[in-house]
Amino acid sequence: MIMSKMSAGVVIAAMSVSVGALGCGHSAMKQARLEAASHVAMGRAEPPPNCNMLSAYNAKDPKMYAPFANMGANSDAALQELRLHAADIGGNYVVVEWVMGPMAQGRIYSCPVPPAPGEMPPQGRP
Repeated sequence: MIMSKMSAGVVIAAMSVSVGALGCGHSAMKQARLEAASHVAMGRAEPPPNCNMLSAYNAKDPKMYAPFANMGANSDAALQELRLHAADIGGNYVVVEWVMGPMAQGRIYSCPVPPAPGEMPPQGRP
């Protein structure tokens, strides 16, 4: 089947709009994840007894990759990744167990009323 130049132009334009819409959707989804993660409290203190533990999680800065460590990787990004994962699974409080370079480990809880953010652990394992 031979497509006229006009038809081909319409198909290309439609594909461009579809790809652009996908890009906007991805950005909106990323913004929604960041917004949800901003409501996740973190600290060293154990949560109240009425909180349910959802998961333990080892987070790493997404910029860190094998076989070579990225010198731009850092603990702030690892903690943000921990927050994002907590929000993704419905958690609202994270007990941060340790932070070391571009990695962090914590336990994620769902609490009826999340505890206030607390003191963060120093760099390195306790």
